[in-house]
Amino acid sequence: MGRNYFFKDSTDFKALFEKFYPELCRYAFYLTNDKSIAEDLVQELFISLWEKRDSLQIESVKSYLYTAVKNRSLNFLQSYYKKNIQFGITGKDDSVSNSTKEEVEYNELTLLLKEAVKTLPPKCYSVFFLKRFEYLSTKEIAGKLHLSEKTVENQMTIALKKIAVFLDRYWK
Repeated sequence: MGRNYFFKDSTDFKALFEKFYPELCRYAFYLTNDKSIAEDLVQELFISLWEKRDSLQIESVKSYLYTAVKNRSLNFLQSYYKKNIQFGITGKDDSVSNSTKEEVEYNELTLLLKEAVKTLPPKCYSVFFLKRFEYLSTKEIAGKLHLSEKTVENQMTIALKKIAVFLDRYWK
């Protein structure tokens, strides 16, 4: 049993949830641009925290929570992006309605995401590409690009913000 720095009991957990849930939802919304998805991602994070409560050993609660939300949001966007590119190109997906409007929206979003990624500065692009498409860890990226792990994390944060701003500007 590891020492738990997050909460000692369900009362502490509830206080943690009430303190951070609204701001984490806003952050997830900033990254995903979808309120429902943002809320789901944050709720899933708190469920995971509760399930792992006996093994958590993180000292900086706020930093951990924001990083976890960022990673969950990125994973969601990556999955969504890949699905839309795959089905936008092949046009074959039985689970997606064949409505013309939805197809047009998927195609528009796919193009916008490609354009958003293209606008990233070179270092951001390299880090983002290696993390999200080559599935390298932060440590592997740092070694490959001769950067510190902190720089890799910062570049991912910058990339996500730039992509979110780009999408917010053009995807209505």
